[in-house]
Amino acid sequence: MQSDKKNADDLCECLKEPQINILLIYPQFPDTFWSFNPAVSFIGEKAAFSPLGLLTVAALLPEEWSKRLVDEKVERLTDADNGRYLLKE
Repeated sequence: MQSDKKNADDLCECLKEPQINILLIYPQFPDTFWSFNPAVSFIGEKAAFSPLGLLTVAALLPEEWSKRLVDEKVERLTDADNGRYLLKE
């Protein structure tokens, strides 16, 4: 009886839509006059601008999707990001 319920639960899990993982990457731009890097370090911040465009896109995606935003001026991509969010063939 218990194994029938477990099999039914497993079947229901298989019929669900697959988990969709979205990785949004805001790239680090090269140091130029317009990158504001000297000013940013002077005021003790890591970045001059927030990635508002990517945050807006993330807000428009379905709520049940798993989303992660990486701002490369603040943090680097990790191997966990590569394994979870990038397609494997």
